[in-house]
Amino acid sequence: MALHTNSSGQTVKAVEAKIGEASFLFLSEIVVLACGAINSAALLLRSDSELHPQGLANASGQVGRNLMKHQMTAIVQRSSPNSGTFLRNVSVNDFYWGNDDFPYPMGHIENTGGLLQDVIFAESPPVLSILAKLMPGFGLEQLAKRSIGWWVQTPILPNPDNCVRLNGKKICIDYQANNIEAHERLVYGWTEVLKATETQRSGVYPKGEAPMQVVAHLVGTCRMGLDPSTSVLDVNCKAHHVDNLYVVDGSFFPSLPGVSPALTIHGQCTAGG
Repeated sequence: MALHTNSSGQTVKAVEAKIGEASFLFLSEIVVLACGAINSAALLLRSDSELHPQGLANASGQVGRNLMKHQMTAIVQRSSPNSGTFLRNVSVNDFYWGNDDFPYPMGHIENTGGLLQDVIFAESPPVLSILAKLMPGFGLEQLAKRSIGWWVQTPILPNPDNCVRLNGKKICIDYQANNIEAHERLVYGWTEVLKATETQRSGVYPKGEAPMQVVAHLVGTCRMGLDPSTSVLDVNCKAHHVDNLYVVDGSFFPSLPGVSPALTIHGQCTAGG
């Protein structure tokens, strides 16, 4: 798949897509990308030409750079019996702007929802994953109905070396987490809160980090800004150097908030539409 411009390079004239073994060109006066922070950047990089040798809309060299995601730790707390299937319903932002010991933003906390939901194998800490395999069926149900999970998440900071790039036809990701102290303090702080709320303290709170393969909340690879030399999009999510091209997924974020970016993406799409 690729985007093709007119002879001036300032307007996208066609979107090329492969369906089965055949390639088709789709024409439109306005082209909107919403492929996610990885694939939108990859598509722009793949749409290079003589007029756009670094990739389409990439005169600044920022397409694919500043990839950001939340550092996410799942913490499991023993609880009184519950259904195991309830939805996420608690969010905590008491640590969002830091505390007396650490006056910097730490992030956001929310419960995972009931642990009998489908996410248990993909997102639970290693301890629960092992227990789930050893105790199929009723054992897993007993475990899930006596536990509450918490997501503790901290944003990383923009770094141009965290990026999406192409290696031939393959999409590659270079990524190194930062802002680690803030996340560690948030995990510690929330664990202390859990300890303080328990009448019978177990002292055991299994936890695990979400790996890079969990690609939720990815943002930043086509950052917006006022200066075309340091950004890809303007404040309306239109490409600086391409008149009819918009990118309306998480790619536009210049930085990552501590909370989920989903509503901000929706709001920006509505405002730019």
